[in-house]
Amino acid sequence: MINQLTKQYNKLAVLFSRIHDEGNKYSNRVFYNVLRANNLQGKKILDLGCGNGADIEYYKYRFGDAVTGVDASEKLLEEAKAKSLDVCLGYFDHIPFGDSAFDTVISKYAFQTSDNMSQIYEEVSRVLQPSGTFIFLVVHPFRQFFEKKSDHKNFFEKTIVQSVLFDGEVTVEEPTHTMQEYLSPEFFKRFSLQSYVEKADFHSAERIDGNEYPTYMIISATKR
Repeated sequence: MINQLTKQYNKLAVLFSRIHDEGNKYSNRVFYNVLRANNLQGKKILDLGCGNGADIEYYKYRFGDAVTGVDASEKLLEEAKAKSLDVCLGYFDHIPFGDSAFDTVISKYAFQTSDNMSQIYEEVSRVLQPSGTFIFLVVHPFRQFFEKKSDHKNFFEKTIVQSVLFDGEVTVEEPTHTMQEYLSPEFFKRFSLQSYVEKADFHSAERIDGNEYPTYMIISATKR
């Protein structure tokens, strides 16, 4: 499913690139603060779901030139390559790099497109150095619960939701998740949780029925 859902960004590439940075400006501030608190200067970094490379440019500015990106959208990668960034085509569940290749793996608003979190954790652990850092931001499961938009929602029912982004300018389809999928036995087998942040950002996400709830969460961990 990840291969299918991430391909939708090929069709949205031009529009998404134009509004992405402004649309995510509030969550970006929080995420970048978390990254800076982890002392990533000089680390070899992999950005999973790098898109058009806008975040890679920030990471290179802040932490050094050793930043590589992977994405499933050929169109977004074309934009990143036009910026002379080190990026390649790949998927979260089959990362195209060798064992222990990176000190840090970063991902922002990407993993929720997958329906196989355990395989992602296995792959991230594989490409990380011992005691390497793993930091990711994803759509909060509570947000996806409200985005089911039915009268009798079931939090535990796996389905596809339509997420309306950036004041209705973009709509994407994503599989729903529970908290247990992210903080699973497979996660704790491979990583030690260092910090957890959850926030609301209704500048980028649709607010359903005027409710107040977290729209994204940030997990920081180290490889066991």
